[in-house]
Amino acid sequence: MAYQICLLRFEAGDVADVSAAPIRAAFAVHGIPRPEEEFVNLRDGLSIEVHAGDPTAATIQDILLEFRGVSEALFALVFDLMVAGQMTALVVDDPTIPLVLSAADAEGLPETLDSDFAPPVVCSSSRDVAATVAPEFNAWADWAGL
Repeated sequence: MAYQICLLRFEAGDVADVSAAPIRAAFAVHGIPRPEEEFVNLRDGLSIEVHAGDPTAATIQDILLEFRGVSEALFALVFDLMVAGQMTALVVDDPTIPLVLSAADAEGLPETLDSDFAPPVVCSSSRDVAATVAPEFNAWADWAGL
């Protein structure tokens, strides 16, 4: 059992492809030259599981991060991936929380997200990601007995 953040790019309410090159570059900045390895250690030692698709593909549709702890390095990675791919980070919770880069991005979310999703949170830095994810993760970790 792990907490999850899924990153997707929405265009006109639909999931869109993202160029893989800037995504790979964002992972590399965080010391992850091969995100396809699944289990990776962030620079601060936090181990996470990454599902980022075919490492040879020119585009990707989604990135799934699974983790059992949080850290500043994780929050920075999530924010940098959001910026690199102009992606929305969906914090998989009850309800799921969309993290977006701007109010315009929030308007581009699919209308079908209404009932199962919390209102979008605009993030302009990794601190904004941390402010949303950390308390939600901590509540989940208490529930999961971690």
